[in-house]
Amino acid sequence: MKKYLFIPLFSIIVNSSFSQENDTNLKQLKLLVDEVNTLKRQLSKIDSTEHDKVKKMIFLAIQNGPTLKVDFEKTKKYIESTKVFTKLASVNNPQNKMFGASFIDIVQKAAVTHLTSDLAPNEKSTFMQIVDKIVNNPFVKSFISSNPAASIVASVTNAAATYFNNKPVLGKNNKLENLSIKSEYPIDEKKIEAFNNAIAPYIKFYDMLLQSNQNYLQNIEILTKKYKFLEGDIRKFNFDLSQSLGINLADNTIPYYLTVAQIFEPEKENGVLHYQQVLNDERIIEAYKISSNYATVLSLFNSFKFEYNEILQDYLSTNMTILTTYKQDPSLKDLDKNKFEELTNDIALLMNDLNPDQKKDGSLPAIKKNFKNINIDAFNTLIVK
Repeated sequence: MKKYLFIPLFSIIVNSSFSQENDTNLKQLKLLVDEVNTLKRQLSKIDSTEHDKVKKMIFLAIQNGPTLKVDFEKTKKYIESTKVFTKLASVNNPQNKMFGASFIDIVQKAAVTHLTSDLAPNEKSTFMQIVDKIVNNPFVKSFISSNPAASIVASVTNAAATYFNNKPVLGKNNKLENLSIKSEYPIDEKKIEAFNNAIAPYIKFYDMLLQSNQNYLQNIEILTKKYKFLEGDIRKFNFDLSQSLGINLADNTIPYYLTVAQIFEPEKENGVLHYQQVLNDERIIEAYKISSNYATVLSLFNSFKFEYNEILQDYLSTNMTILTTYKQDPSLKDLDKNKFEELTNDIALLMNDLNPDQKKDGSLPAIKKNFKNINIDAFNTLIVK
C-alpha cells in the first residue's frame, strides 16, 4: 500500500517544482519584455529628437527656398525700380532737365553770351546753327554713356575756333578784276576762353555725377560676375528639393505642407511611435541631404545682399556729397538749386530704407561685416547634383 501512495506523491512534488520554475520563467520573461519596451521607448525618444531635427531642417528649406529666389530677384532690381536711380542715371543725358535747365541749354546760352557777342546778326545766326547741329547730332548723343558734357563743349569750342567769314576785298581803284577773298575769324581766343570758363563748373559737376554712375555700374558688374552662379544654384536647390519630396514649391495652390507632413507622420505600434520608418524613407534622406545645403545658400545670398547694399550706399552717399557741395557753388547759376534739395531728400529717404541707422546728414555709421568668408569658386561642389 505504501508503494501505491508513493507515485502520486512523487507526481505532486514534480508538478509543483515545474510550476514554480514556470512562474519564475514567466516573471523573467515579463521583465525582459518590460526591458525591451523600455528600450523601445528610449530608442523612440532618441529617434524622435532626430526626427524633429530632420523635419525642422527640411521644412525650413521648403519655407524659405522659394522666398530666397524672390528676394534675390528683388535685391538685384531694387535700386533700378526707384525714382532716385532713374533721376541719377538720366543725368548722363545732356538733354535732361532734372535741374531746371539741360546741359545743352547751358551750352547754347553760354555760346550766345560769350562767342557771338561781337558777331553781326547774320553771322550770329549762322554760328548758332552750327552749335545747334553739334548739340543735336545723333553722334554726340551717343556719348551719353561716356562723357557727354566734355564732348559737346569740345565740339563747340572747335567750331568756334575754326569759324570764319569770307569777305571780298577790291584791289586798287576798287576794280573788280583785282578782287580777292579775305578770311576772317571773328571769334577770338579770349571769347573762347570766356566760354570755356563759364562752362567749366558745369562740366566738372556733370562729370562727377557721371563718374559716380560709372563706378556704380562697374561695381555691379563685378559683383554680378562674382555671384554669377548663385541665381542658378538657388533655382536648382528649390527644384531638387521639390523633386525629392514629390511636391511643387512654385505652385501655391497645392498644399504641399500637408503632403510633407504626411510623409513625416510615424506609425504607432503598442503605444510606440516608429520614427525610424520615417528616417529611413528615401525621400526624407534625399530631402535632408539637399536641405543641409540651405545654410550655405543663405550665407552666400546674405553675402551678395550685403555687398550689393554697400555698393548702393557708396553710390548714394557719393551723389549726396556731390549735390550738397555744388548746391553752394554760385557758378552754377543756371541750375535750379531747389532741384538739388529735392533730389538730396529723395536720396536720404532711400538711404534710410537701406540703413535705418544712418545719421540725419545722410552719412552712415561704420558697417561691420557679419558674414563668414566663403570660397565662392568651391560652392558648386556643395550643391547636391
